[in-house]
Amino acid sequence: MRFSSWALVSLVAGVYMSSECFHTEIIGGREVQPHSRPFMASIQYRSKHICGGVLIHPQWVLTAAHCYS
Repeated sequence: MRFSSWALVSLVAGVYMSSECFHTEIIGGREVQPHSRPFMASIQYRSKHICGGVLIHPQWVLTAAHCYS
């Protein structure tokens, strides 16, 4: 019975955690004026925003791994 309880807890936690990964809203964020954050970058493909990034060097943008496919 101990194994099945552990498996059930793991399954429920996994479903809850994976559903949390699909939320796209920013919590606690606020809008800013355009061009007020010059270190931020928009990764775009065919004029459509795909991902965000941050300038870490004049020639380098750091972004999340899921942005690259």
